[in-house]
Amino acid sequence: MEKGIWEQLNMHSQRLLSQVDRDPDSPTYGCLDRNFWNYKIRDFASIIQQQGILVLDVLYSYDIEENVYKGNAVIRSLIKGGVEFWARSQLQTGAFNEYYPNESGFPPTAFSLYAVSLILKKYPEFQSELVTKTIIKAVKWLLKHPEKEALNQESAALAGIAIAQTLTGVLVDKKKFEVRLQQFYDAQHQEGWFDEYGGPDLGYLSVTIDSLWDIFKITKDERALHALTNAVDFISQFLTVSNDFPVMINSRNTDYLVPYGLSGFGSMNKKAANLCRVLYSNFTSSAHILHKTDDRYLTHYIGQSYFRGILNISSVLKDAIPMPRDEQYTTYLAGCKIFISHTSDKSIIVSLKKGGIVNVFDNDGIYKADYGWRAKIKNRMAVTHWQNDEYNCSYAISDDQMLLSVRGYFSLHKYVRPSVGGHIVLRILSFFLGNRIMRWLKTLLIFSSKNSGLEFRREISIQKTQVQVKDTFVSKNKKYIIYEAPHYSLRHVSSAGRFVDEELIAEQEIVTLSGTGSSLFNIQL
Repeated sequence: MEKGIWEQLNMHSQRLLSQVDRDPDSPTYGCLDRNFWNYKIRDFASIIQQQGILVLDVLYSYDIEENVYKGNAVIRSLIKGGVEFWARSQLQTGAFNEYYPNESGFPPTAFSLYAVSLILKKYPEFQSELVTKTIIKAVKWLLKHPEKEALNQESAALAGIAIAQTLTGVLVDKKKFEVRLQQFYDAQHQEGWFDEYGGPDLGYLSVTIDSLWDIFKITKDERALHALTNAVDFISQFLTVSNDFPVMINSRNTDYLVPYGLSGFGSMNKKAANLCRVLYSNFTSSAHILHKTDDRYLTHYIGQSYFRGILNISSVLKDAIPMPRDEQYTTYLAGCKIFISHTSDKSIIVSLKKGGIVNVFDNDGIYKADYGWRAKIKNRMAVTHWQNDEYNCSYAISDDQMLLSVRGYFSLHKYVRPSVGGHIVLRILSFFLGNRIMRWLKTLLIFSSKNSGLEFRREISIQKTQVQVKDTFVSKNKKYIIYEAPHYSLRHVSSAGRFVDEELIAEQEIVTLSGTGSSLFNIQL
């Protein structure tokens, strides 16, 4: 299995190397943002992509006969060049750019510090005076700016600081660091998930598991081990009878899981080992996430996690244990309002906090998905498919059937289209305000949600042979055109949005509503 996995990973090695400025005389030598150093379509580098140095490390050090890069001096030099380019790219604030100049972004600072610290832990000879000063400034900035809404980012920051404090010459305020650690562990829901802009997200939770595993390796902190166990237990419930994971139940619509943390924790936890095997098992399929991942996320955490995971692969090639999907398993997770049911040949997953979207899997994969409704209101779009804490949700069992319901209002949105004027304004604001415009950008792209005045109620009855979905719409305003929503969510998520097969199975029903209307349909099991 290990050799086969390497063959598939190796297919992406030269694609990764193409992202790096490999000219040793270039002032941007070691930069992994090809849009900056080669295409020159941006005047700043997106430093979050420097995580690709972790892939270079795997290419350089992975000990297998088929690895032609092992011990290659050019690869080693590129790793060092990547660290040095990172150090030269730091802003005066101590942070780094990702999406716009003078950004001082949390993700590029957290994830890049994490990657560079890992490299320097392994290659201490790369740690120059400039690199040490850069690390200290980045640590101080991160300790002053906690991330409380996207906790995968916070976990990366904490992992980066945990590793950085072990490096020569790097002093960390231990009291501040401990406060942040405890706040992070306290933020894990008792069901095992960490909040990602309003709910759980399997993809981002797997990124958090990557960070937690490295924190545990460095600190041996039992709190990290406890958090890992709970997170793996949570994810395990979503593995379907077809070895898939649902996509749109995620609060941020991620369409992937990453394996590094699972591969490491798999030496201690058989559920983690099982999940890791699943992520690597269909590598030869064109539908595998790594084959669909664009160049940006090949250098970002997705690519490096898959490459790093192979370093631990032997730990997951052990006896499997039954997972929830292998048994007659039904649960309702009251904290995140998600219903899960597995039988011998079916998996049903419903997310009420996203408007009652329904996913049904058989042994061949997802064969029915319903994403609620959209409505056209003048030049705006209104949707029920939206992570919304204001939805009223309920769950009950009655006469051998499970009854779920969600009630709320369509959320009103408008597509944000890039424009010359918009980017000019962004540049001006970023020059004067830097990181202070980030909240406005998040509101525009991620959190924007207004009540449309159009109410919906979805009632879902799950029986042995069918899932019955009844929708009712109430509006006091003028007539609306309502239609079944496609797969796509209107919440902006940079790491999501790859093609998935379930996009092809959506059907569209048009309903013309004036006042009160309804829709009823059945999904056969």
